[in-house]
Amino acid sequence: MTAQTLALKRPDLLRGLILCDTSSRYDAEARQQWRERIAAAEENGMESMVEATIDLWFSPEFCEHHGQEVDAVRAMIRATPLAGYKGCAAAISQLDLTDRLHAIHVPTLAIVGENDPGTPVSAHEVIAAKIPSADLLVLPRAPSLQYRGLARLQHRAPRLPDGALRRPQQGGGDVRVLGGSRPKPRPGFRWNRC
Repeated sequence: MTAQTLALKRPDLLRGLILCDTSSRYDAEARQQWRERIAAAEENGMESMVEATIDLWFSPEFCEHHGQEVDAVRAMIRATPLAGYKGCAAAISQLDLTDRLHAIHVPTLAIVGENDPGTPVSAHEVIAAKIPSADLLVLPRAPSLQYRGLARLQHRAPRLPDGALRRPQQGGGDVRVLGGSRPKPRPGFRWNRC
């Protein structure tokens, strides 16, 4: 979300983007869910957000085999200041960048776990369809990648199944298998060092 906004406001700072577990817009139902999360946190404190967040971020199998790591994340959620949580949740709920994504011209890779409930594959398909030089990487059977997924991505990448990397066809929406090709910048794009 932040990276999309940065790419729209200051493209001169970027050579490329990796967008993971994100969205470019939330519908009315999702906005209501964010309002309900804020209300629950206000009424019951951050403790009330712990297990719901763990369920979004981790599979039951991961929780079973990596309890110590999951407990550390539980502690992090509990320690999150309520005001910070509320501000972040309110900002996320108002996100609306979809109609501007066509203006992003840096090579972009959108990454999502196939079973991510918070920012599903469909949200990433929209992003990849709107950004001209975007690819979409869907990790099979993976839940949200916000915590552990990216750290393990480098070890899984060489073993990704055919069809995991997809690029939307011109006109948006549909996807085709890429077979590992890389996004290329548009003609006239100038690479800058970050």
